[in-house]
Amino acid sequence: FFSMQSPYHFSPLDEIMPPLYMTLILCFPCPATEKETTFSVLQEGLSRMVLENPFLAGEIVRQQSDDPKGGLRPGHLGLKIPEPLENTKLVLNDMTLPTDEWKDSYEELRAAGMPLSKLDGKRLAPVAYGVASVRNKVFEAQVNFIPGGCLLCVSTSHAFVDAWGFVVIMDTWAQHCRELQDPSLAPIAKTLKYIGRPPALVKAVPQAEYDKLKNRPELWRLLGLDWRKTGRQAVAPFHNPPAVHTCLFTISPAALADIKREATPESSNTSGEGPSWVSTKDALVAYLWRRIMKARAPSWIGSQHKEDSMVSVAIDGRRALSPPIPLSYIGNVVFCCLTELPIDFLIAPDTSLASIALKIRKSIESQRDTELLSDAVNLASCIPDVRSLGNAFTSWFMEDLVTTSVVDLPIYDLEFGKIFGNTGKPEFFRMPKGQFDGICMIQPRQTNGMVDVIISMEEEQMQRLRDDKEFTKYLKFISK
Repeated sequence: FFSMQSPYHFSPLDEIMPPLYMTLILCFPCPATEKETTFSVLQEGLSRMVLENPFLAGEIVRQQSDDPKGGLRPGHLGLKIPEPLENTKLVLNDMTLPTDEWKDSYEELRAAGMPLSKLDGKRLAPVAYGVASVRNKVFEAQVNFIPGGCLLCVSTSHAFVDAWGFVVIMDTWAQHCRELQDPSLAPIAKTLKYIGRPPALVKAVPQAEYDKLKNRPELWRLLGLDWRKTGRQAVAPFHNPPAVHTCLFTISPAALADIKREATPESSNTSGEGPSWVSTKDALVAYLWRRIMKARAPSWIGSQHKEDSMVSVAIDGRRALSPPIPLSYIGNVVFCCLTELPIDFLIAPDTSLASIALKIRKSIESQRDTELLSDAVNLASCIPDVRSLGNAFTSWFMEDLVTTSVVDLPIYDLEFGKIFGNTGKPEFFRMPKGQFDGICMIQPRQTNGMVDVIISMEEEQMQRLRDDKEFTKYLKFISK
């Protein structure tokens, strides 16, 4: 991995993010005799990381009104860093005491597949989840000891980092922890090659340009923002319907290969009008989109079957923008690739999975265009007021599907050292129960090639999904 950049500056792509706080959980075995040492190493590693990267101790400050003199728009983000720099405290939550309400051992949770129902953010996380934080700190961490294990919870603001940025931060922390346990390791580089915001994200766009850019729906869509001039709008579709059921499923490497085979076109495309191949991720998204819509559709009424369905796939723009953005950059460089198909076509028995996957691949290739992405950044930089932007999706539970695929993130390569056993690597990557229900979350690929998927639906829809033989042919239910 790469050292983080310092100092930290928010970009236009950060400022358009809704105030989402996300909590991620790394799960390790940890004997009771090692609790004190484990906490000490994690705390000292965190302190060293923050000392070298003071912005990690910062607090987000959002401009609430016009500032003509300073040239700051409403919604502009700033970072307030304490002086003198405070020692960032790792919250300790020891749930191994006999008097504690927590009774599950790590071994029991491991045997059950680390079920989401046991991972309550209100108990385990510094910021439970959702769209509000009293402190507005960009980075907070809590270590939870349970009998035989450790659940390390990290809460970050999505206006501060994207998924790749989270990995860079965690790898930096892990490197410090390894160095503390083995001083013979080469020290982490202190000289940083890149300072400040990458040039591709530094935009001084005349306000007059906004009048041109705002009339291009494709740019709003890439930013994940509402492009519609009329109709339903939502600042953030995070309100859940009643009786949401969230389930964890897993896919084996063999099942992934079968899905990819089913989604691969039978013959190459000779027309030159589009891609003739699909990735494994394309195939999996197409498969999930089709099966989930099939389970949701019977609950709909009237003309909903005649409408289009959108699926969202995240695009990392680090390599696509010009000049490319260094992998050390932790801020948001994620764009929203939307693919649309008529619902009737999507769920029709005679519609091939290959046709759906090819449609997704075509959308990704057309939207991962350097000039198009640059124009989207330009639009983000000149929106007059970014405090209450409409979201592209009015609901996460209706005819559209939002996916967040971190399948290729090297989460399971993070190595914290011998305090966590032979490998020092997490055994499970999880999120607290209820975090962003409605998003279809494709989890990082594990060392054995298995991929977990988190799906949330209304109760009767979830039952239809679990009764769908085409779905259960490839995905195995793990837990609620």
